[in-house]
Amino acid sequence: MLKKRFVIAGVLNFVLAPFILLYRLSRFFFLAAQEWQTNHVHYLGTRRWSSYAIWRFREYNELPHVLDARMARSYSLADRYLGMFPAGSLAIIAGGVSFCASSLMAVLVLVSLLEESILLETTLMGHELLWYLTVATGVFALSRSFTTSTSPFLINGDCEEAMMQVSAETHYFPKEWRGQCHSFEVRDAFTVLFPYKAVLFAEECVSVLLAPYILCVSLPRLAREILLFLRSHSLVHPSTGAVCRFAEFDFKEYGNDAKMESSFINFKQNHPKWVGAREGEALMQRLGKLKEEEMEKSMRMGDTMMYSSHMSMSQQLMQSQAIQNAMGGGRMSGYMPQDNEFYWLEK
Repeated sequence: MLKKRFVIAGVLNFVLAPFILLYRLSRFFFLAAQEWQTNHVHYLGTRRWSSYAIWRFREYNELPHVLDARMARSYSLADRYLGMFPAGSLAIIAGGVSFCASSLMAVLVLVSLLEESILLETTLMGHELLWYLTVATGVFALSRSFTTSTSPFLINGDCEEAMMQVSAETHYFPKEWRGQCHSFEVRDAFTVLFPYKAVLFAEECVSVLLAPYILCVSLPRLAREILLFLRSHSLVHPSTGAVCRFAEFDFKEYGNDAKMESSFINFKQNHPKWVGAREGEALMQRLGKLKEEEMEKSMRMGDTMMYSSHMSMSQQLMQSQAIQNAMGGGRMSGYMPQDNEFYWLEK
């Protein structure tokens, strides 16, 4: 039955592909005009988290507005981290294109000052010079949106610390990134999650063309695995119906799952009156006690990081150097504590 539904959806996507593509194009340009008018920013050159990144960052039982607030706070931090690296190849190419387009614009504007009618009366390869001025202006505006406003390495700081600040908002810090945030490999992996909006738009257009194939060919082959996964990771709650098992915050069954623990802490922080399972409440008490110890230690050392009143508990814990050190050493029950941001406290 699921295979049949995939095929039907694929056929519908194939029939409606031209209309969907037209809708995506129209929506993109309308949003670009709106954002340019309201914020006066380069729409194409602005990086955004990809849909894949949003799904990785979103936690169990996290409400949409809470997720949007976290993502909004993370953009400036992510830009700051990338600003610690030299301009990428795309920015370098965009700078060259911008220089060529601006040079052509300058020549045409200078010529128009000498003779106003020359832009309309002179043709080159079947087009008036005014047409070339318009194209050059558009290319210049587009290429400038991909160039960096700062010189390479103008933003000073520790890449590891900058990434920790980003992870305090995204709650995503793979163990292979730790200690390697200064490397170009981590930067490239980070830009995959945080690409230009133009790249996201191109991917959306390509997805319109690939969706029929994926729905008609790829997903039907995985229908059995999808159903098995849903059956094994779902349970029926009396009041809410079918839910994901991890969303129940069952510490007895999934107590060593990093995302579930992070989700519980974040949910508890945003809903302090909610009372969870006994194991979860005990974890929050231990984290609260550790937070107080870290604040006392920070006071003795003159460190003000832990005293930011607007920072949540999970943010402060993620930025705590003591916790990072504890995450990096020792083994417990056959797994590395750095696989989990908080479960090492069980030690």
